[in-house]
Amino acid sequence: MNKTKKFLLTCLILLFFGASCSKNMPALDGNATPVNSIPTPGWFINPSQSNIGIFVLDYQTLAFRAAYFTKQEPCGSNRQPVSEEELQERAGGLFNAVGKNWSRRVITDDKGNEQSELAFKTTLAGDLAVLDLPPGDFGAFAVLHRCSGLVIYAGSILWMGKGEQFFPANPINPDVLTHKKTSINSPQRVDVIFGPYVGHIEKESGLSAWNSIQDLNFVQDLAVSPYDVLVYLYPRTVGVFNPDDAEWVIFVQRKPTE
Repeated sequence: MNKTKKFLLTCLILLFFGASCSKNMPALDGNATPVNSIPTPGWFINPSQSNIGIFVLDYQTLAFRAAYFTKQEPCGSNRQPVSEEELQERAGGLFNAVGKNWSRRVITDDKGNEQSELAFKTTLAGDLAVLDLPPGDFGAFAVLHRCSGLVIYAGSILWMGKGEQFFPANPINPDVLTHKKTSINSPQRVDVIFGPYVGHIEKESGLSAWNSIQDLNFVQDLAVSPYDVLVYLYPRTVGVFNPDDAEWVIFVQRKPTE
């Protein structure tokens, strides 16, 4: 049995069990070059869930840095948004897990008793919630899905240093991202939120960041159904805003349709 027949037989067996042929087709003659495999997209839309693409861009140049994908359980008749208190507890739990116990501050109540409390400032943006921890020497922020209650992005903000992204950890292979000339429908809502210590920056700069990624195939797959956009300016540093360190983090959430 030659290589081509063996390859085809193997494919038939794999397809019978629900798998696929991931190897290249062998050359049909001794001089032919095998056809390159097509990269597999890093996102698989589930119409019954909230499908969210996360895009990280350089603040100044809008150069693409990374993209991520997550699916979250949506709100519905059997699932209500998680309370702000629980969102804060979950964000605090993440920072504690990475060894950054910044989510609680010691305060003194009216009776002079010291107690610990969560110090996040919460801003709601549709189905998402942005939790900023105002920095002294250290600070942080997290974006959570209000219905699943899960953290979908988080990072630190540092004095005399540069904050780091804690979550998510596994970006999409950039080889599967392509540019398309087709236009997309407008989102149902666009929220632009700035992190601490960024000074006076016009909202239009966040809209420009959003506009710069609309031709990506990943964004266009998300935008075929009703969707929301959240643009967050992540400063990474405390004190005077340093544009060299800052990033735009853009969340494109495709709403469930089933």
